[in-house]
Amino acid sequence: MIKPSVGRVVLFFRQGEKDPFPAHVTRVHDDRTIDVAVLDPERLAVRFMSRRALLQDDDKPVAQPNWCEWMPYQKSVASGETPAVLHATPKSA
Repeated sequence: MIKPSVGRVVLFFRQGEKDPFPAHVTRVHDDRTIDVAVLDPERLAVRFMSRRALLQDDDKPVAQPNWCEWMPYQKSVASGETPAVLHATPKSA
């Protein structure tokens, strides 16, 4: 289980679409329900979606036509399969 927080990036899946869209978490309701700002490059728009399911672990999409998931890299780091990487270079003293 990955704890969601505002500003994290997730994948947004729209039922019937092959590829997901990137989305930013804008509000956390609980560990499995979030609001997101979805970046839709095809329509050059940002869409705000409220109360979307955030699938965790082995959850399967049900009842909602749209849902969010963590990216494969995030899942891999959370499970310990991939070591976390420091992306910024620390300032030297």
